[in-house]
Amino acid sequence: MDLVTKKKTGENLVPEKGSLQGLKGRFTFLTSKQTIEVDFLDLKAMIHKCGHDRSPDVLKMDIERWEFDVFEKLIEDGDVLKSTSQLLVEWHHRFFEEGVGRTLKLLKKLDDEFGFKVIAHTRDYQETTLLRVDK
Repeated sequence: MDLVTKKKTGENLVPEKGSLQGLKGRFTFLTSKQTIEVDFLDLKAMIHKCGHDRSPDVLKMDIERWEFDVFEKLIEDGDVLKSTSQLLVEWHHRFFEEGVGRTLKLLKKLDDEFGFKVIAHTRDYQETTLLRVDK
């Protein structure tokens, strides 16, 4: 069974919604057309696998369109975000029809549910820095 679906935005393959833990997928590089198989591992599992006993203080994310699915899962779960102080994110909203609106909705959720305030951003919000302010 193919665990990923092709999107209209090129040769990259993006996983279907749902848990990625324990799944495998293929990723095709746009420049070389080389395809590799990758294991999906959620952030919480990766923290545990690396032997850490808590979430990172600063989380920097540039994961080529996967940030939306990852942040939706992080928001749903809550544990990692509750103990992280700062987020540095490159949003790849230019690849989606919803565009920057999708990013702005997630930024609002991060503020409303976890107190993350945008303290710096590029004009189009492609790169943002957020700081958690305890309520």
